Amino acid sequence: MKTHSQLAQELADARLDVETYNRLRASEERVRELETALAEAEARESREAAEKAQAAKQQMFAGITNVSVSQSTPLGMMGRGNLLTENFKITFTKTQFDSKEGRSFPKPTTVDSFSTVPADVMLYLIEHPDLIPADILALDPDSPRSALSIYVVARKKGYFVNGQRGLK
Repeated sequence: MKTHSQLAQELADARLDVETYNRLRASEERVRELETALAEAEARESREAAEKAQAAKQQMFAGITNVSVSQSTPLGMMGRGNLLTENFKITFTKTQFDSKEGRSFPKPTTVDSFSTVPADVMLYLIEHPDLIPADILALDPDSPRSALSIYVVARKKGYFVNGQRGLK
C-alpha cells in the first residue's frame, strides 16, 4: 500500500502529465495555424517580389519603343548562306537626355549588329522574343537569352561551336 506522500506525488505528476498533454494537443492546432500563416506570408512576399520586379522592368523599358529587327541576305549569298552571313538591322526609339535643351527626347536609332545593341534594348528583346528573328531563336528555342548569346558569340568568332548550327 502506498503512503499519503507517494499518492500525493503521483497525483502531482499525473496533473503535470495532463497539463503537458493539453499543451501539446493545443500545439497541433497552433502548428496548423502557423503553417497556414507562413504559406500566406510566402505567397504574399512572392507576389510582392513579382510586382516589384515587374515595376522595375517597366521602369527600365519605359523609354524604349518602336523596336524592330530586319533581316537581309547579302546578294552573293542568296540560297547558300548561313546565319552568320545574314545582316540584321535593329531599330529602336529610346528616350535620351539632350543637355542643350535640358530635357529628354525620344531618339530613333538603328544599329547593324546585335553586339552593338545597348544592354537595356537587348533585355527588351529578350523579354519580347517575338521581335527576335526565328533563325536566331532556333539556336535555343527554350531560351531567347541563350539563343542571342549563342548567335552573338558565333558572329564574333565567325563560327558556331559545340554542334550549334546556323544553317538555313
